[in-house]
Amino acid sequence: MKFTKYLLPLFVACGCVTTLLPVDAAEAPEDAIDERDAITLEAWTKDKAKTPLAEKAQNLAVSGQVRAEWKNIHEKADGVSSRGTSTAGHNEYDVEVNLTMAYKTERSWAVFNVSFDNNAGHLYNPAGTYLATGTGTCHKVCIHAAYMGYNIFEDGASRLDFEIGRRRGFKIYDSRIQFQDYHDGLHLKYANSFEDVGDFFVQGGPFVINEIVSHYGWATELGLLDIANSGVDVKYSFVSYVKRGADVTGTDNNNEWRKLNSQLTAAYNLPEELLSYKSKLYGAFLVNHDARKVVESNFKKENLAWYFGFQVGKIEGAGTWSIDTNYQLVGAQAIMDSQVSGIGTGNTLDERFYADTRGNTNYKGFLLEAVYAITDEISVMAEFEATCAKDAGIGGTHKYRKGEIEFIYNW
Repeated sequence: MKFTKYLLPLFVACGCVTTLLPVDAAEAPEDAIDERDAITLEAWTKDKAKTPLAEKAQNLAVSGQVRAEWKNIHEKADGVSSRGTSTAGHNEYDVEVNLTMAYKTERSWAVFNVSFDNNAGHLYNPAGTYLATGTGTCHKVCIHAAYMGYNIFEDGASRLDFEIGRRRGFKIYDSRIQFQDYHDGLHLKYANSFEDVGDFFVQGGPFVINEIVSHYGWATELGLLDIANSGVDVKYSFVSYVKRGADVTGTDNNNEWRKLNSQLTAAYNLPEELLSYKSKLYGAFLVNHDARKVVESNFKKENLAWYFGFQVGKIEGAGTWSIDTNYQLVGAQAIMDSQVSGIGTGNTLDERFYADTRGNTNYKGFLLEAVYAITDEISVMAEFEATCAKDAGIGGTHKYRKGEIEFIYNW
């Protein structure tokens, strides 16, 4: 297969993407230059705006969610509540709206998701003191996804795609305990299928961590799914967050960013006739290759993490259900506090391991989640999770538990 006829449109698209990237006027004095670049595309943009909505709708998909949730959270560090002693300190009520739009043509696509997540009722701090009169909060808006893609080539089961933009790491790479951070960057994925062998893929790319100090990371993942038609999936991922030299504080102590993480993940999709429902057993083992024996970890390497779980059922419409349960163990140095996508420790005080010897790692515990679809649009989710300190000799004892009930309207 000759790639030249596919790569040329990709390079043209990359040039267009660079030109179209928005800039915050409050942060960039070179705005005038960027705006001048955009003027060259103004006529094209206006022509796009004239395209009838009915014509665009053929390629446009719109979906959304309205959520209302109640959480009851308890967290103790060395026997002292981290959330105060009042009832208000243990209860949270949230309202949330998610809007997703996707536009897809034969060879390209663009997706964005924006979330409006506000507290309902009064605000309080961890000590249980009210911070405001009135009820509720506003302005908590976040772009969780904004990316565009282009299919470089496709030949039978063989396919190569290019994407640029933002997504949560766990939306790209498979993990129940890491990749909570945003991967703002480039992404390439190649996939192929081999008869009686399995479905193979490899993906990865670089992403921005902190542009101020030229801090970048990169990740990759490869996998073989449904190996020899057995229902077994195996994946391996690697991610680097390492920062050499001074960080934003001007110091060279970057133990916090010493994360070169390998994760091996496996899953067995049970035959559906076995339980009459879709179900699977899954688990993973993670190691941070760049951890050091430091004073915060009592001069030990606490760089390992693992989890295993079971999932049964699938939400497919009114009357369907799903249950997922798993057990997790995460060492203090295995994952960065802000990158934990697993249960965590609650971490109400927003502590960091290398700054406070306590953070969102160094835990072991379990999660149980059940979802039931009341109608084709309305579902209810109940969740319970609990963890304690994996090693109480690091940062002291720590206990956390959360119960949650959430009503979700999907449209």
